[in-house]
Amino acid sequence: MMQMLYRLKGAGGMVLTSDAGRQAGLTGGDEGTDALNIRADGVIAGSTVMLDSAVRVMVNRVGVPLEEAVRMASLNPAALLGLDDRKGAIAPGRDADLVVMDDNLRVEMVMSGGAGKRFTGVSSRRKP
Repeated sequence: MMQMLYRLKGAGGMVLTSDAGRQAGLTGGDEGTDALNIRADGVIAGSTVMLDSAVRVMVNRVGVPLEEAVRMASLNPAALLGLDDRKGAIAPGRDADLVVMDDNLRVEMVMSGGAGKRFTGVSSRRKP
């Protein structure tokens, strides 16, 4: 289904997002599937999928080029929210909010406002 959506909308027409709760990355479900946070009363209370996982799924399973998957997770949401004048791209005058990923698309470092922090996140415990 995601491949069909990608063919119809293209990279410019898709936004990757996450409403991950505090359990994000801790469940045993497969990335992109069975990753809902469900309350005891059966109500869906968010996702356990983190944004880096969504990028990996788009690249590794859907076959989207990395540059386009990153755009779906950065510039597209910023534009949707009217923040693309300062977020979503690396350019002079923009906020220096960056995520550094390894070759397996796992988060290694997060930079906010240009200040970096090494990150050993829960996503590194999940399978590719």
